[in-house]
Amino acid sequence: MEKNKTDLMNDIKIKLQDVQNSQESLVEKLASIQIELFEIPDKELEKSLGDAHNNASTNHDLIKAALENYEMKINASE
Repeated sequence: MEKNKTDLMNDIKIKLQDVQNSQESLVEKLASIQIELFEIPDKELEKSLGDAHNNASTNHDLIKAALENYEMKINASE
């Protein structure tokens, strides 16, 4: 049985939601490590984690916006 356009779009939406959740988890884990480094400071690691956290946060925001726009397209096509 062939999937229709809405079903395919919903499949993509689910994958985008999964990516968004993964990005959110990554941001949380990086923040957790940064907090743990207060106990055993490492300036080089702090810098690397700070950069990674900023990039992950930016990616999370981009995916969130893309998902919201895509959900509007799905709703408009129904």
